[in-house]
Amino acid sequence: MSKEINDLKQQIIWLQNQNASLINRQEALRDHFAGLAMQGLLSSDKDAKWDEDDIALIAYGQADAMLERKDKNVFNESIKNN
Repeated sequence: MSKEINDLKQQIIWLQNQNASLINRQEALRDHFAGLAMQGLLSSDKDAKWDEDDIALIAYGQADAMLERKDKNVFNESIKNN
């Protein structure tokens, strides 16, 4: 195998690993945001009876909204405008 082909294979492997790492970080951030949202829900009304599926749907929905806004830099723009 030529050196160029071997170098190209190494570069492809490196890029695949970087992509996997980014996906894992995005998933971890989503889980973190969902956990924070869940804590807020459960601590907001101690007498409320929450359905487990509803909690998960609301928490992950909030996490997805936070990630979407983060990706759009909505927060950075609103800070600049204030």
